[in-house]
Amino acid sequence: MTEQEIKQENLAKQERFCSWCGLSFVPLGNDVSCYVSKNCTECGKTIYTPPLPAENGRGLVVNAGESLHVLIEPFSLSPRRKGFFSRSGLLLTVRMLLAAGEPKSEAELETSLKFYKDKAEFFLKNSSLIDGLDWDNEDHADEIHTRLTQDKDRREFFALKMLFLSQMVEQGVAENNVRQVAWATYHAAMTHCFFEMGDFDFEETLWQGHQAHVFLAKVQDASVQTPAQAQAIQKLQPLFERQTEVALHTWVEDEKPIGERIGVSGLPEETLRAIAKYYLNQFERNRQEALQAKEDKRKEEEAKRQERIVWNPILIACISLGTAILVSLVNKFIPPR
Repeated sequence: MTEQEIKQENLAKQERFCSWCGLSFVPLGNDVSCYVSKNCTECGKTIYTPPLPAENGRGLVVNAGESLHVLIEPFSLSPRRKGFFSRSGLLLTVRMLLAAGEPKSEAELETSLKFYKDKAEFFLKNSSLIDGLDWDNEDHADEIHTRLTQDKDRREFFALKMLFLSQMVEQGVAENNVRQVAWATYHAAMTHCFFEMGDFDFEETLWQGHQAHVFLAKVQDASVQTPAQAQAIQKLQPLFERQTEVALHTWVEDEKPIGERIGVSGLPEETLRAIAKYYLNQFERNRQEALQAKEDKRKEEEAKRQERIVWNPILIACISLGTAILVSLVNKFIPPR
């Protein structure tokens, strides 16, 4: 390596690392999941370092004047991304999505507004809803507004609203209108949350999680209630089997509580009515089975009768023919006296 190359390498190292503390001037790469930024006490420049773990082993230590940067790439809730979230990781990701662009101080309000506007404009310019229209053409403004606001459940509507509200905040700041600034800032932040929640992966994750929660809750309830109910229903079977059709019909149709009639309070009235309907229908099923058995017997007897009608003449003819042949043979071999 030449002397010139050595000087250039040393210069590059000096630009990347602080000569006082030796820490990096460049944000740490993708080989770490998070890092801390702070100002060097000697040179005043921003330096980056891995965070220190807490003494109890849970969490990280971030001191006053330091900022924690968490790297999540790709920044998405899609189940198709590499790896899976832990419960705390999912919560952290959602918080970061919804709080993106938040101002750390009063002086960063303009930065947050620019974040909202840039995000909204980028999304809207690439929306399929305004295909064929020019975002920067004033003649297309009315048509663009109509298309973007016709469906208030789409992300395009929230993006457009976020853009307008950010402009209202800027106008309120310029005019020193405190109430307008407060009102528009609140709604801009809320609209940004609605915009992020409208993302397909976010909505799908929320919906699938809700369905899974409902399913698990039902399974848990069933595991607690079903055995007791099944035992109670089994014990009630002899009681319902002894009832007449008229009694069961009355219990089902008069809409009065069945539990009071039979002294049962541990089962829902809907369950008792369903049991009564089952045994009431059993009478009709028995009648239908009896009628079917009677019809099957009639068809069997009719088939036998038809069989006799067909075979009796044949049998008679055969007997007559056999008799004639027998008589002829007798006359042939036994001469008359």
